[in-house]
Amino acid sequence: TSINLALPQLKSNIQRVFSPNTFVGGVHQDNKCGVWAMAHEDSHYGTGLQFKKSIFFFESGLMVCLGSDISSAYASKTQSTLLQNVLSSSDYTFAVNGKTVSETDYTYSPQNGPVTILDNQGKGIYVPMDTHLNITRGIQNSETMRCQESSGDVITAWFNHASDNSYEYAILMKATPDELEDMVATPSYEVVRQDEKAHIVSLPGTKQTAYALFDSKVELTSGLIKSSTLPIMAMVSQLANGHQKISICNPDFNRNKPRDIGDVNTFDELFGPFQPQTLQIELRDAWDVESLPANMKIIAKSAETTILEIETHDALSYTITLQPDTSTSLFHSDGMQQMAWPNPVTQDIHFHSVEQAHIFTLEGTLLASGENISSFNMTNYQTGTYLLKLVNGSNSQTVKIIKTK
Repeated sequence: TSINLALPQLKSNIQRVFSPNTFVGGVHQDNKCGVWAMAHEDSHYGTGLQFKKSIFFFESGLMVCLGSDISSAYASKTQSTLLQNVLSSSDYTFAVNGKTVSETDYTYSPQNGPVTILDNQGKGIYVPMDTHLNITRGIQNSETMRCQESSGDVITAWFNHASDNSYEYAILMKATPDELEDMVATPSYEVVRQDEKAHIVSLPGTKQTAYALFDSKVELTSGLIKSSTLPIMAMVSQLANGHQKISICNPDFNRNKPRDIGDVNTFDELFGPFQPQTLQIELRDAWDVESLPANMKIIAKSAETTILEIETHDALSYTITLQPDTSTSLFHSDGMQQMAWPNPVTQDIHFHSVEQAHIFTLEGTLLASGENISSFNMTNYQTGTYLLKLVNGSNSQTVKIIKTK
């Protein structure tokens, strides 16, 4: 996703700079499937370019690509490129909607419906709605990295974001024309959510669901993952006997954040040291794990939810297998301190949704109240100990909360 400007406009004297947004990276599950995602915002070049994008990789060879929240100061020139191939060989061919393109000067006319692109190398692209899609073939003039003039016969496909701030398409590797026709008739994947807070895709055939959660405050209404205290990427695969395999990544390395390359004097200033972060994920239903790594633990559990805590390091992927917990001895009084999380807290304190919630000082002074809520923001509270009272009907529970900087 970029801004299509003339070459002179693209040149800048600004050195290599760093994005203030640390959400970029990927999670993998057994090196067979996973998610890559990125949240971008330009804070250096004055373009106002921002976007959220993700690529979901499934074992079948399917890749689903999503974009949302796309905008810039150059709305009519903001584009997302699907394809740009130089037709350097006479053996290379491609077809649009099953028809081979032989014209050397070609422009696709949108049909307000799905479109497919397939080349003779077996790379297939499926776009469910072509309203803002452009496909052209022609001579393209440009410059090399050494500023030498270059030109070539090029096929290009891109989305224009003048009036639409999102995109969706799928890539099928080693695809056949029949497979693309089947995708048009019955897509093999489902986009569960696609907005500025989350991208979620499920693949019913393989019982997999993949997540890119850009916002830690998002609460999900379906699926295994209900909420997360940090932005994450995750891949969930349903296994036999009701078991589920979940892979999780916090992509933030939590290292020094220089503004540009001029701020970097040593290798360590750029690449280290990392600082671990505590991630807590709320899962639907009661789950158990036969063997947890040393950096993971289950800190709270009920018949409806399980809260998993992970000490994350260096944007690594962590994979565990969950098994249903059918016992009745779930966390109650012994786990009362874990009815709210994270604890200690620096920003938002989370808890299961209740009819009423109140925060008091240790002396009993009421500081905050809410109805039918599941969190309080404590960012501006002074460090110290507070009381959180949770009320459902005639039942109430009080939890000590430690506020840190």
